[in-house]
Amino acid sequence: MIILKDKVCLIGGLDQFNVLGGSKEEIRKEAHRLFEAYGKSGGYIISDSDHFFEIPKENLIAYAEEAKKCVY
Repeated sequence: MIILKDKVCLIGGLDQFNVLGGSKEEIRKEAHRLFEAYGKSGGYIISDSDHFFEIPKENLIAYAEEAKKCVY
């Protein structure tokens, strides 16, 4: 793993088709996995990879609620 720390800010990474369109548990797990991998030293903006127009509203709410728990 490359440690980027204060050199780069990353945004996104959540697969909107295979994860955000899946179960709420998959969404929660992936949100935490991404934050743990890229957000420990700051510089990570948790977001989906692209659009989410075809995603159920309940999945977006689950994602937003889980993202609120990911803090530095």
